[in-house]
This record gives sequence, C-alpha cells and structure tokens, in this order.
Amino acid sequence: NCIKSCPNDAIQVRLRKPTSELWFITKPKIEQSMLAMAIMGIVLIQNITMLEVWNSVLAQIEALTGITSYAVIFTVAFAVAVSVPVGLL
Repeated sequence: NCIKSCPNDAIQVRLRKPTSELWFITKPKIEQSMLAMAIMGIVLIQNITMLEVWNSVLAQIEALTGITSYAVIFTVAFAVAVSVPVGLL
C-alpha cells in the first residue's frame, strides 16, 4: 500500500479536472488512439439504436442487402460504426 510505505509522509490529495491529464501526453500511442476511436464508434451505435432514425437505418440496410435478421443487421452496423472512426485516424 502506497500510503503505508511512503517514507516521507508526502501523500497529498488534490482535486483536478477529469480530463486534465489528456492535454499533457508527451508521447501519444497509436494503440490508445485507435482504442479511443473504437470506443467512440461503440458509443455512437449504442446511442443511435435509441433514436427514431434507427428504424429508417434498418429499413435502408434491409433494402440494400436483402437481410431481414435484426442480429445480422446490427452486427454489420456495429462493425461499420467501430471501423469508420478507426479508419479516419
């Protein structure tokens, strides 16, 4: 435990903004960027499925591909939503 093992009693608790450390990354890594973009895609598709526009997206995918299975359509839409932001890197 860090608190118990600190020899100089130098433990401090400071308040900071939740994203403040993101602005001071000196060596960003492509892996972290790709993960962040993939997560953005996941959040995007999860939010779109809750909107009214999702039904029209489903209808368009059905008309384009002829696939009527919701699971297959969702999987394709999910893969696209995750891949597009990563591809934009």
